[in-house]
Amino acid sequence: MPTAPHQLATTPRVSVVIPTHDRQVLVMRAVQSALAQTLADLEVIVVVDGPDEATAAALRQLSDPRLRVEVLPVNQGASAARNRGAALARAPWVALLDDDDQWLPQKLALQLATAEASPSASPIVATRFIARYAGREFVWPRRRPAPGEPLCQYILSQSSPFYGEGVLLTSALLVRRELIELVPFDLELRRLQDMDWLVRVGARGETGVEFVAEDAPLVVWDQLRFSALKTVRRSPFGWREFLGWLEVRRPLLTRRAYSSALLTWFAPNAVHCGERESFWPVLRAAFDHGAPTALDVALYLMEWGVPLRWRATLSQWYERLRPAVLR
Repeated sequence: MPTAPHQLATTPRVSVVIPTHDRQVLVMRAVQSALAQTLADLEVIVVVDGPDEATAAALRQLSDPRLRVEVLPVNQGASAARNRGAALARAPWVALLDDDDQWLPQKLALQLATAEASPSASPIVATRFIARYAGREFVWPRRRPAPGEPLCQYILSQSSPFYGEGVLLTSALLVRRELIELVPFDLELRRLQDMDWLVRVGARGETGVEFVAEDAPLVVWDQLRFSALKTVRRSPFGWREFLGWLEVRRPLLTRRAYSSALLTWFAPNAVHCGERESFWPVLRAAFDHGAPTALDVALYLMEWGVPLRWRATLSQWYERLRPAVLR
């Protein structure tokens, strides 16, 4: 029986972990979306990543006893904040929520029902989400993982010319607390922590992704983070940093995932930095160490040869024609 709102369960069914720093308006919105869940047997753990009195004071004004606030003594990054939140969690299930995202009210109830009915001992339960970007809204992901599809391949490989086919948003995941304890977020990474964690979890071979039966999106993803990610990937330091990460994790990837990530995720952004000397070395590496598809190569060539405004127009046409139902 769910507890009534504002009543603290002895042992909550779900622990919500929200890392934040210096974004009090955004984190208040995220916290309120978590506390407004129809699943009331939960606790919300906000980990403030370093001294931030304004955020801590704002959170103290929320009188809900299900809210717990932990302030780290120094700024350590999102990975450390998430790991700390999971360590503090009392529930068997942990739902991660970034401070600039928000949930729709049924999100946790539908996820927990799916998790408890799963034949897997440690499933990753995902939902679709609304991505708000450049004044438009998209619903991602567009497809579920194929039977037997490795997790790294699902999140890194392109199955269509446009973004959003296989996307797992951290704020849309529900996982066993023990999974984060076994595979903590990498403290050395300042970027790509989410993708890196999923790759390492998938490499264990014991954890698969399950989507809730509800096809409607249950999370709202803020557009600013996607815009910032694209900016970083298109900076000389950023995209080379990502290529370095890809090489480090290559032993954990399928050949298909490696080549698709190399050709369609990271290296094409070199063109925006004018580093055309990377064209052939990257393409050669994809064939030497991966298994690129015709689509991977076509997308790589298109990034280098087709003007951005043309690609944007094609994407808009595709979005209008693409069915919204999750396959």
